[in-house]
Parts: sequence; structure tokens; C-alpha cells
Amino acid sequence: MPFFKVLVLACAVVFGIQAAGAERPKLDADRIAKIDQLIEDRMAAMEIPGVALALIEDGEIVHLRGFGATTIEGPAVTEDTRFLIGSVSKPLISLTILDMVADGVVGLDDPVVQHIPSFQTRNATRSDTMTVRHLLSHRSGFSILFGNRNHAPDAPGADSMDTILDDARRVHLKWMPGEQFEYSNANYQLLGYLIEVLEDAPLDEVVARRLAAKYGLKNTQAGLSPQSDASSIGHRYWFGRPSAYRWDPDRLHWAQGGIESTASDLASVLITLIDRFDQPNVAPLWVEMISPPLSEEDAYGYYSLGWFVTQTPERRVAYHSGLNPGYEALVGFSPDDGFGFVILANAASSFGVRNIGSLHYGVVDLILDRPVQSMEISPALRVARIGAMVFPFLILIWIAAFVWKLRRQAFSPLSWNVTTIGWRLLAPSILLGVLAYALFVIVPTANNASFISVYVFQPDLGLTLGLGAALAGLWSLVRFGLRVTLANQS
Repeated sequence: MPFFKVLVLACAVVFGIQAAGAERPKLDADRIAKIDQLIEDRMAAMEIPGVALALIEDGEIVHLRGFGATTIEGPAVTEDTRFLIGSVSKPLISLTILDMVADGVVGLDDPVVQHIPSFQTRNATRSDTMTVRHLLSHRSGFSILFGNRNHAPDAPGADSMDTILDDARRVHLKWMPGEQFEYSNANYQLLGYLIEVLEDAPLDEVVARRLAAKYGLKNTQAGLSPQSDASSIGHRYWFGRPSAYRWDPDRLHWAQGGIESTASDLASVLITLIDRFDQPNVAPLWVEMISPPLSEEDAYGYYSLGWFVTQTPERRVAYHSGLNPGYEALVGFSPDDGFGFVILANAASSFGVRNIGSLHYGVVDLILDRPVQSMEISPALRVARIGAMVFPFLILIWIAAFVWKLRRQAFSPLSWNVTTIGWRLLAPSILLGVLAYALFVIVPTANNASFISVYVFQPDLGLTLGLGAALAGLWSLVRFGLRVTLANQS
């Protein structure tokens, strides 16, 4: 998933927790009613088809409810409706790895090459020091952009997992392993491959055995289940209106964000974790799961082993957000206060129009008894969206003006000299070529994504960027040819 979306939602939750006071009111009937009302209001305002919610207090579920429908005018959402949960898959994969660590199958500080000897990057001296812990905590040295390189909506392939090794051989690590946190989906792609190697079994079978069976999860699996009334359909926004989209994540994407689950299953996971931390002697492995890295012992917020964690003198909160094409999710729990939350939606934010994350962190605001943040889109994002949407029309206006002058024979003759060739022939075509490249490559890369990732997650924005790039590139060639032809005729 594109990192900037994760970062926006993560920061919203972090600052929400930071602003909360030492005393948190209990999730009583009145507060739960306010949360329900907020969800209903924001679903209506943003045209979100369905939401599933679970609230936990003192290690027990106090509210479990579905809102809306699995798709527009479809069956009602329940607590057992399946959603793709995006990067909320990462904490579940972390739990799977930790279960393997507890069984002695692998060690957190084992080098990756110890178990996958063929793994290396273009700077092998760095990648040889990469450990399982580095992957779990996003401190491997892989970049954000490298992790977002492959969101093409292709059918899952049996050998797709192998591509992580092929791609890694061609990439330079951005950081020395352990040196710097940088969120990258590549870390969990490689973890998925590692799990299969260590267990000698497909990832979905390992998740079923080491995660679903051990945590009592009835409707959780790696990959997409067959469509049924128990499955929600994702919705992307198409020029402001929700449009159903069933994204089938490739096997390579399962560990990073391709697990399907339900509000009741995820609540069961959180309750188990809360119970573990409520024991007199918490196992060191679980303490490590949400402990800060050694380099960030005094940090207020950090990413540990599969969880974002915030800590204040009063409490710690571990949480993770998730984004897939058509879905957004947020889960979290406090090992100190014993509360937790699961919020799943079958719609994904639309750039400059809909902010689905505002529903998720609005719930967190109410749990933590702080003012609920607005769901309004910032003027800057609205202007940026308008700019992206109108660009193809500006190119069409340029083309129409050229054709109009051509039909009226209004072009002045060209003389073959350096000034004319440079400014009247080459400069406009070069400018158009640069604009085409910027729309197709530079703009997506600036958001740590490829063009295909933009199109998959934001189809209307992808269409306008792609159309603008195609028109600019094509017109740069056609215009140059027409002007040369006119010059030769004059």
C-alpha cells in the first residue's frame, strides 16, 4: 500500500493519543452510542457502504456491530463479515513469526541469508547483515518506493512469491540494516517468503495453522475467499461516487496486506494480547513485540515488531492501520488500560474528496475523550485534485486552438534559423514531453508509488494523470510534425 496513506492515518492516531488526558472514561452505553452515531453520520456523508466495529473494555468485548451493507444495496454487514484488512495483516504476520520464534524455528536476530542463502541485494555486504528483527520493524534498509513497486491487479501466480528475490537483487539498500526506520512493504513480502521456506508450506496454510487455529479465528485467512454474502466488496471512489471493486491480492502481497478477516476475529486477537499483558509475568517475547528499538528508548512513538506504538506516562497503545484498493482498517489495543478497537470499512479514501480515515480516528478520538477531528478535506488537497483533473482539458484546449489556427491558415511562416527551431519547434515539444514524464513518473514517485499503484488505489486520479500524460506525449510529437510540414510548405 502507498506509504503516505499509512503515514497520514498513523499520525492522526498518534496525535489523538498524545492529546488525551491521564483519565480515560469507560466505554459505557452513552459513549458507545456517540461512537455509533459518528460512524453512521460519516458513512452517510462520505457514502461508505459498510463498516464493522468492535470495542473492547477491560479485556472483554463490550460492543460488536456491523453498519451498512457489504456492497451498495447488498447484504447487511455483521461482526462476521469478511474484509480485506490491508497492512493490519502485518501485526498478524508478526504474531505468526513470533509463534515460530517461540517454537525455536527461527530467531529474531537470525540473518535472513542464514535461512535464504540466495537472498542478496546489489550491496550484499549490507543485505548479509539483515535480520528477521529488521524486517519486522521496518529497519532493513528497503525503501518505501521499493515496497510499493508492484500493485498491478494481475491474477495471483503460484510463483509470484519468488519475485521478491529477483527484485531484491536489482535494488540498492537505502540504509544499513538497523540504522533507520523506513516503512516498506518489501519487508513483509520477504517475511512471507521466509515463512514458506521455514515451514515448507504455502503461506495461507501456515497462517491457518499458526494464527487462525491458535487464536480461534473462524474467518481469517491469507488471500481472498470466494465471494459470498459473508464477504464485503471493496469500493473505490470514481469521481466522488463509490464504485465496487474486488481486488484479489497476489500471493506476494498476502503478508504485507492481503489477509482477510472480520471484526469479531480481530477482537479475539486483541483480547488474547491484552490477557497476555495482564499476567503477573509477561513472557519476554511479548514484551519485545511492543518495546522500542534500542536506538529509540526515549521516543514517544515508534514501530516495534509489527505494531506502531505510542507511549505516555499513563499508557501505551499499539495499533496499525491498513489500506487496500477499496478497503481501510484500523486496530489497536492498550496493554495497560485493557481497551481495544477494530474498525473496518469497505471503502478507501479518495484523494481530495473523501477521507475515510476520519471515521477511524474519529472513533479513537471518542474513546480517548478528546475533540473529534473534522472529516473535511484541506483546501490544498482540493486544489491539487482540481489541478490534476483539469490538466487533460488544458492539453485539449491547446490542441483545439492549434487546429483552429490551422484551419484558418493563421500560422506565420517559419524561417529555418536557430531561434525559430529552438523556440517555436523544439521548446514546446520538449515542454510537453517533460510534462508527460512528470505526470506518468515524477508525480507518482513523489508519493512513493508507481503509476499503476496510483491507478489501482485512486482510479479517477490515475485516469486523469494517465490521460494527461498520453495527450502531452502524443501532442508533443504530432505538433512538431505539423509545424515542420507547415514550415516546408511556406
